[in-house]
Amino acid sequence: LKRRDDKLLPVLDDVPLPSVTQRLDVLRKRYGQRFADSALKEFVRGKGELSKTVELLLLRSNEMDEAFESNPETAPMHISRTLQQVQAAVRKLRAMGFHEAIILTDHGFYLNALIEAGDACARPPGNWLLLHGRILLGEGSGDGANFVMEAPALGVRGDFAQVAGPRGMVAYQGGMSYFHGGLSLQEAIVPVLAVRLRTAEAAAGKPAYTVTLRYKRGGKRVTTMRPVFEVAVDAASLFPDDAPVEILLEARSAADEIVGEALHSPPVNPATGTLSLRPGDRVDVTLKLEESYEGKLVVTALNPTTLVGYPNCRVELETDYTR
Repeated sequence: LKRRDDKLLPVLDDVPLPSVTQRLDVLRKRYGQRFADSALKEFVRGKGELSKTVELLLLRSNEMDEAFESNPETAPMHISRTLQQVQAAVRKLRAMGFHEAIILTDHGFYLNALIEAGDACARPPGNWLLLHGRILLGEGSGDGANFVMEAPALGVRGDFAQVAGPRGMVAYQGGMSYFHGGLSLQEAIVPVLAVRLRTAEAAAGKPAYTVTLRYKRGGKRVTTMRPVFEVAVDAASLFPDDAPVEILLEARSAADEIVGEALHSPPVNPATGTLSLRPGDRVDVTLKLEESYEGKLVVTALNPTTLVGYPNCRVELETDYTR
């Protein structure tokens, strides 16, 4: 890590790598046509084609981090959405013939909902460069509010002799309720999952059930931000499988952005945001629409594993909150 004009510059083999594009170029030069990268959501939704020469595919997602940075109070919904995309991507990778998927995150985080506007930690004495609001790189001395450690002890190599950070769960900038970079367990310990992918099973026959989605007996106008939909699962044969059917409800705008999801209350699983119904079940589900959105939208019942809509399970609507 190099210091250039009070900015942090990552360097690999004396080559500066300030942006994601330049870091990806390292992999492209090393692996050539065997390497490709894509946004996670675009890969899941099937945008673009993947060359048969690709053996190493890098999928990236930063929607969750961006949401917490801009609006931490409503951002937790992005956690379940991202996990659903990861699940769908792993299934798709298996179908494409990949043998292993490694799932990881670049950092943990801490969410302090009780933070006040003026809550902040004063920097310790010294010459420091601020990084992510919770960590300082440079040289100085610690005090009662800050720890100071030698950089090599934390694996930091480069122009910085020491690392400092707040002893408490607070940042160097006031009012930050979402932060990362410090030495708390929540920030420092990150998961790495290695998934061995078996050969995809042969496609089964026709499903033994059908999923139905209805709104107000065919109504096309939404007059509330909490519309209620009827979701039903019916048997498609005389001898149906009693296994539960997983369903994810999603509302998308005309620009294909998610503007609504199932309210996390019964019968919706609050951990996954999905429904689990058996053939013969019929339930009412409340959808939570974003307050800032008005206009046309499409509500779809999806398979949460593949993120593919069930046949004929989409309702086209338009908001009309003036009624």
